[in-house]
Formats: sequence, C-alpha cells, structure tokens
Amino acid sequence: MRIQHCSMIIAVTLSLQAQTISSFDVLNIGIGGAAAAVGQTAAADTGSAEGVFYNPATLGSLEGDLALLGSFNPYLGMALWSGAVAWRIPGVMTLAASGFGLVFTEPIIGDILYSGDTGRALPSGDYVFSGHAAFPLGSYLKLPFLLDAGVSVRYAMETLDDVSISGIMADAGLVIAFTNLAEKHSIAIGAYGRNLGVGLTSGIILPSAVTAGLKYHGKIGKAFGVKAMFDANIFFNDAPKFDLGAEFDIFNVAFIRSGYMFGYDARGFTIGAGARIAIDTMKFRFDYSFVPLGDLGMHHALELTVMFGSGAPAPVVNDGRAQFEQGEAFLREARYRDAADSFASISPNSPYYKAALEKLAVAESQLAAQDRSKVTAKATPAKSDEDIYIEAISYAKAKDYRKAIELWKRIQPGSELYERAQANIQKAIERSAQE
Repeated sequence: MRIQHCSMIIAVTLSLQAQTISSFDVLNIGIGGAAAAVGQTAAADTGSAEGVFYNPATLGSLEGDLALLGSFNPYLGMALWSGAVAWRIPGVMTLAASGFGLVFTEPIIGDILYSGDTGRALPSGDYVFSGHAAFPLGSYLKLPFLLDAGVSVRYAMETLDDVSISGIMADAGLVIAFTNLAEKHSIAIGAYGRNLGVGLTSGIILPSAVTAGLKYHGKIGKAFGVKAMFDANIFFNDAPKFDLGAEFDIFNVAFIRSGYMFGYDARGFTIGAGARIAIDTMKFRFDYSFVPLGDLGMHHALELTVMFGSGAPAPVVNDGRAQFEQGEAFLREARYRDAADSFASISPNSPYYKAALEKLAVAESQLAAQDRSKVTAKATPAKSDEDIYIEAISYAKAKDYRKAIELWKRIQPGSELYERAQANIQKAIERSAQE
C-alpha cells in the first residue's frame, strides 16, 4: 500500500510540473451518490440535485430547496468530500453553492533537503468551490415542454508538496424534456460545456469537455419506474468517452442503479442504490455508489440530500388549447355533453386549466337543465311541431338563441317544418357567435 501510495504521489507531482498533461483530474472523478452509480450519465437528468457537479441546467426543475452532503471513503490514503445548498425561486431561478475536493488522509512527506533528512509534513489536496444559477426558460416562454438553462462558475486549487496550481472555470448547459409523450413516458436531451476557463498558474491544461446526453423515463404500472441514460463526452485534450446508465425504482421510494463507462483507463461498471422518504413537504434521499478505480482501489460514496418545499408541476407536451377551443365550439352548438368531455380532458398543468373549469361548470349546468326539461316534458302533453316552431321563434326574437336552437332541434325529419327549423338553427348559431 505504501509503495502504491508513493508511486501515485510521484505521478501526480510529475503531472503538476509537466507542460502537456491535464491538471485537476479531480474534476473528472465521479461526484455524488446517484450520478456516480449510473456511470456519471447526468447531462439530461432533469431536476437533479447533483446538477451542482454536472450539468447546471438540471437544477432548473428541482423539487424544492436542498441541502446536500456527501462522504467518500478513503482509498490509498485519500478521501473525497462534497456538499451543496440550493435556493429555488419558483418560476424564476435556482441559485446554488457547492464545494468538493480530495484530501490526503496520511501525511505527505516533502521538502527533503539532504540524504537522511526526514523532511516535513506538507498540506496536500484538491479544493473546488462553485456558484450556480439555473433558469426555467420554458416557464418564462410558456412552452408546452420543459426547457432549462444553467451556468456554473468555479475556482479550483490543487496543492502537492511545495507546488500549487489554481484555475477559474465555468460550465454552461441546456436541458429539454418532453413529458407525458404517451401515458407515463418522457424523453429528455441535455448538453453542457464543462471546465471551460483559464489556469491561474502557467503551464497547466484544464480538463475541458463538451458533454451531450439523452434520458428516457417511463413508469411500469403504478409500482415501478425505469430510467435509461447515455452521455457522450468530447474532451479537448483527450480521447472521447461514453457513459451508459440505468435506474430502476419501486414506488419512487427504493432505487437500484448501474452503469458502464467506456474509454476510461481505470473504470468500467458502476453500481449503487438509494432510498427516498417524504415527510410532509420534506424529502430525504440516501444514495450509495460503488465505483472501481483500478489500481486506486474501490470508490464508495454515501450521500444525503434533503429537499424542502415542493416543485412546480412539469409542463405537458399537449397544452390543452385544442381541447379548450373544441369545447367552446361544442358550447356554441349546444352540444353540452361533448363540451363537458372536452373541458374535463384538459390537464391541470395546462395554462387553459382554470378557464376550462369555468366552462365545464357552464356545460354541466346546461346538462342539468336539459335533464330537468326532460322530466318536465314527460309530465306535460306533447306539443305539436307547429307549436314548437312558433315558440322557438319567440325565443329567437328575444335573442335567447340557445333555447330557440333546443326547440328547433326537437322537430324531427319527416315533419313539414323540419327544413325550415334546420335553416333557423344555422342562423341562430351565426347570430349567437356575432353577439
């Protein structure tokens, strides 16, 4: 273990001093208990609290304000840590701050001046601090699908022995999600540039990349859900790498995760699990990931996330406009049953939902009136077609076109007045629309 540890320290020191090797490799280590377990496929995972470590646009649809704590086991004398807080202004933006890093848990002996010198313990580690902002553009524009954008700005510092480097970087991304495509299925697409910036120390190369991802989410009955995700990573100074991930949930309470990372020197399969508990408006998540890191051993991560409050409902692909307009047309034609069915089919997420409820009440009141009229009609002698026709004309003159249309519709085919009644119905509908 000591020999491996010393070898790794020497390698890292050389990388700090070399002019052609990327620095801040800690930025490519999987952070987070959930994303790390699915092979870091996080570019299109909407509403993800771990957007503070990956695509910042995914913070735009959080379920509430959050506090996130991560603890990572020591391996080869090192340990990872992480934490984040976020504050959501519903419909406006999400603001967040986060930090993570890698520290040596065993003393690093350096500054050896001569043979036999025991040297002295020197501070060593990586420290990354970030600020984030995400914006629900789909909500601003009242789009029938989710569209979020986000940006992160970070400062990173790396220290080993008497060598220190630092840099300022930024991430920027977008995510688009189409929900309820067919029953309980959705598709999301996300992309972001990461670690884009400048080194504050000469001779370092940042691990900059562009990542694009795709996510499918579906429900299997009421009990089960599944996610399938894919990310492609195009590094500016390295070969492309690809990630696959999957998540299976039971009642959105228990989660099982797995992934595979292609093109990495020391990583392949990843696995993990999680649990979610909701108490009133608070939601607790416990996530665990297990990531093999080759000669560096096994990377175990345990993360606790706490959400406060509730998020805005996701937009639907069909915004309800067509059903609303159809329902209004049915109302004008006195087809109240069809109108009620049209208004009732509009989703609560639709911008027409409140207006549809009001129109639905009108349609149902007319249906109730029709039912009362039928009961009354049974108790009274039937009127002749001529009496009905004359009564309808009197209602039309009083501009009560709805009642006039109802009466003319009672004149059946075969009656001498049928054609005249149909012509008057059409005129009444036109006049009703004009007024």
